[in-house]
Amino acid sequence: MPNNQGTAHAIYGMGRWGKDLLSVLPNGDIALSNPLMPDAPKVSLPEIVHDLEQRGIHSPLLLRVSSFLQNEIAHINNSMADAIKRVGYKGKYRGVFPIKVNQQAQVVDRIVEFGRPYSYGLEAGSKPELVIALAHRLPKDALIVCNGVKDEEFIRLAILSRKLGFNTIIVLESPKELETVIDVVEELGEEPLLGVRVKLTNQIGGKWEESSGDRSTFGMNTDQLVSVIDKLREAKLLHCLKLQHSHLGSQVPDVNDVRRAVGEACRYFVELTREGAELTHLDLGGGLGVDYTGEKKANRKLHQLLCRRVLCQRGGNCCLCDGRS
Repeated sequence: MPNNQGTAHAIYGMGRWGKDLLSVLPNGDIALSNPLMPDAPKVSLPEIVHDLEQRGIHSPLLLRVSSFLQNEIAHINNSMADAIKRVGYKGKYRGVFPIKVNQQAQVVDRIVEFGRPYSYGLEAGSKPELVIALAHRLPKDALIVCNGVKDEEFIRLAILSRKLGFNTIIVLESPKELETVIDVVEELGEEPLLGVRVKLTNQIGGKWEESSGDRSTFGMNTDQLVSVIDKLREAKLLHCLKLQHSHLGSQVPDVNDVRRAVGEACRYFVELTREGAELTHLDLGGGLGVDYTGEKKANRKLHQLLCRRVLCQRGGNCCLCDGRS
């Protein structure tokens, strides 16, 4: 019945947020599409639920569609590759999936599998998440980015994982963490891969505006950053500093905010390099280009293009934490 189809479209707003993955059948049922096989018949969601109930599996339940995940990983990486080519960006894109977004084994396994052609990595914000990351065979160029508060055990595990061939980067959140890193390095006699989290002054609009900019809980200000660089140089570990992490914010609605923040992050990147840091990656965090509201204000390709326009003049590789993209 056409009326049912039109009414359902109006009620659920499929055209705004469905991304052609969800649609409405003529009988009014919500349907799932296979993005990897666009010509395949759409599958009725109520029929799937009904069939599961017949098998004794009752709602509430969670449906996981692997083709959605595979398509999105390919879309993100191919979009970035296209943006890099268009603006002549000299570096590469290295995405990482934040395990905190979904720790279920089936999800992480599929992300690693589907991300393998793109050297897609993982982000760990705790010791259990690092253990999850180390349980997977990642591509040799993939990153494991360790964020969050880290104790001695966390740091020791991250450094030792380098012996197994993992590119595990310890992102320093504070000068105190550096002291722990130096102690563990002296104990193990192994050099780490390090990053620093820089607190930007530019504020990002949106839901988390109040915690962005220099009000952010995480990261180091300029004074702390200078202190860390001096201590790394004194400990003869400055060459181990490979990544600058500058999280712009989550659910960012205005691309101009992104442009300003990326510009500031790049200035830090250049100055750290001039200080002798052998930086290879600029990590801009996550939450970019995601249309959370369905208003189509956030355009992922535009975000990517703006980031590339700034970064193509700076060198280094770009890293994003694509948790909800």
